[in-house]
Amino acid sequence: MTIETGMPEVPHYAMCTGCVLDRLSWQMARSSLLTATANLIAQGETVATSSSVGTPTDWALKRFGHFNGSIRQGGTTLGNVVSAEIT
Repeated sequence: MTIETGMPEVPHYAMCTGCVLDRLSWQMARSSLLTATANLIAQGETVATSSSVGTPTDWALKRFGHFNGSIRQGGTTLGNVVSAEIT
């Protein structure tokens, strides 16, 4: 995967190549938004004064409902899960 980060005011556009996913985690809670974090590692970077990919387009964000979980033993509910973090 290749990712370009841009600072048009400077101008500074860095094209990072060889990007791979290093770590993925998400946090869930009943009272807040679902939050995910993706850490990437790249092999190389090429810097330019103009964008190599053109004008970015808007990305439609789709939200979905949180989880509702419980802990059971032998069919009996021992407690409800109010938050969780998965890495």
